[in-house]
Parts: sequence; C-alpha cells; structure tokens
Amino acid sequence: MVNVGTDLFYDAAGNITQYDAISGDDTFLSYDARSNVQMITVGTSAGTTTPTAREQFWYDPNGQRYLGLETWDETGVQKQLVTVYLGDYEVTGPPTGVSGDVVERVSASAAVQRIKKLDAWGGNQISIFSRHLHHDHLGSVDAVTNASGAVLGEKISFDPFGGRRESNWASDIDAASMSTLLANENSIYTRGFTDQGIWGQIYLSRRAEYGDGFIYLDVWGANA
Repeated sequence: MVNVGTDLFYDAAGNITQYDAISGDDTFLSYDARSNVQMITVGTSAGTTTPTAREQFWYDPNGQRYLGLETWDETGVQKQLVTVYLGDYEVTGPPTGVSGDVVERVSASAAVQRIKKLDAWGGNQISIFSRHLHHDHLGSVDAVTNASGAVLGEKISFDPFGGRRESNWASDIDAASMSTLLANENSIYTRGFTDQGIWGQIYLSRRAEYGDGFIYLDVWGANA
C-alpha cells in the first residue's frame, strides 16, 4: 500500500509490519501468534543493534503483558528502561547509566493512580503521592493533577487523529513542549492517545488507525 510516498506492509492477519517513511527512520513491528505486538523498532532495519528507538513486550499464557523493555539512542549512547506489569501495579526502574528513581504505580481507577518513588540504590522511599488523570471525550489524557488540583508538568493534548498537539490546540506539538513531556514521561505521562497503552494496542496517528488489526468498538461513547 502506498500513501503519500509512504509504503505500508501488512502480515496475513492484517497487522502493520513496516512503515516505510519517505525519508528518515522507518518503523518496524512484529507480533506473536495472538497478534500482540512484541517489538516496535524505529531505525534503519528491524534487526538493527543501534535503533533510534525500540520497545519490546513479553506476555503470559493468558496474553497479559508482564514485561516491557524500552531502548533508545541518546546522543550516540544506547539507553534502556525496564517496566514490570502485574495487573494494576507496575514498576519502572531508572534508565541504564542514569542515577534515577524506581517508580511504582498502582491504578486505583482509570482516573486515579498512586505513585511511590524509591531510591534506586538503597530502596528508601523518596515520596508517595496520588495523581489524577483528566481525560477528553476519547479517553486521551489532557492533564494530570495532584489531589489538590494543581497541574503536574504541562497540560497535554491530542488531535482527533491521535497526533500530539499544543495544549491550546494551536499547532502540532513543538520541540520544546515535546522535550518537557519526555522529561516527565516516566513519572507523569505514561499513556498515549485514548489511553490505549493500558490495553497494549498500537495506534498510528499518521494513519489514524490501530496497527495490530485491533477491532475498535465505541459503545455509548466508551473506548473498547
């Protein structure tokens, strides 16, 4: 399939396996027998050892994700970040080579999370707090606040097709805003368009569709 100079490749199950961009890095996706995405690679090839970015996922026999591994290039150095998922609980360590915190998250509901930060080396508790997720009508997070209503980080927004935009809707997200978002990604912003990261689905905003053959049902306005 060709779309404005971009080639898309699919497997027999209808999953997108490659987004061949007209310029720059391509995106490669692989899946397990259940069409759960196993790996997403942004770079020159699916098997490159120095990707611009890569995400890998592992699933239990019931198809529930229990482990995630992020890899990315940071000024020529490959960094990695591990996340363990256990139902409504998840824990993320600091990236390799970085003196950071271990972040534990427990989802009390779709709108409330309890966060605990621990010293990565000694395991001592640094802080514990709640954060409240405010969603738009599609389920995408527009803002994250504390229990008092103060906004944590920056307000965020997605356009109707899933692309990130400025919180005032004036334009696509600029480099400065994206830098702020990425700096807070581990502790504040962990999900994307329609919060689909919870379900392990892969959404491609450039195509305005899910990449893994996922059937979307909107029942009385609820995201399925």
